[in-house]
Amino acid sequence: MTAFTCTGNGPLVRYDPMATYAEMTIFIAVYAISSLILMAAVEEARELSSKALELRLTALRNETDLRLIRANLNPHFLFNSLNSIKSLISEDPEKAQSAVISLANILRTSLRLTRKERVPLHEELSVIRSYLQLQRIRHEQRLEYVIDADPASLDNLIPPMIFHQLVENAVKHGIENLSTSSPLKIRCTMEEKVLLLSVENAGQLDSGYESGVGLHSTRAELSALYGERAVFSLRQSMNQSVIAEIRLPAEV
Repeated sequence: MTAFTCTGNGPLVRYDPMATYAEMTIFIAVYAISSLILMAAVEEARELSSKALELRLTALRNETDLRLIRANLNPHFLFNSLNSIKSLISEDPEKAQSAVISLANILRTSLRLTRKERVPLHEELSVIRSYLQLQRIRHEQRLEYVIDADPASLDNLIPPMIFHQLVENAVKHGIENLSTSSPLKIRCTMEEKVLLLSVENAGQLDSGYESGVGLHSTRAELSALYGERAVFSLRQSMNQSVIAEIRLPAEV
């Protein structure tokens, strides 16, 4: 179009040469701006496509990591429970039989839950109660526990068995190492849009407590699912107890 106009044959030819040049200048400017906009749109689409691919790859890696974590977690829970039952066989066969039945019920429920990415908190608490009842068969009156659950927190969705790991770790490193009764304090509450899950048990925070398979899995799973939006902490309190705490974004 520009070439034809310059030779006097194009659609922008006017009797006034200045009008011809003005129209040609406007045409070239509009064409150039349109080309730049189109190039920017193509480049942005290419960048978004690259980011989307990166996000998909990250999601696949996280999903793979979660499957590995949970594949390791179920045997870990099973072996701990079987060790508890093993000690009962020689001491009290009748209690050992009851413990096996309780364990079967717990495993049936936990396997169903671990097939899901998120479960309601009240379902997780149900497994925790069953687990603590199983442990009471072995520890009897030495194991006391209190569950303080805010009703507003019960429908929140959490990763399956993640809260259970804190309870299991508290029993293993707290109750089993004490000669006297000490209550296990389990707390679920809401702080604005954050779900707070904590377990407190008497004892000392040592290297063995922090390096357990359960807590390592907890950290890895929280990182894979929430990144920096979830916080896990383990600390020694002033009253000679250990507090394990998870903070999650509230999801219903």
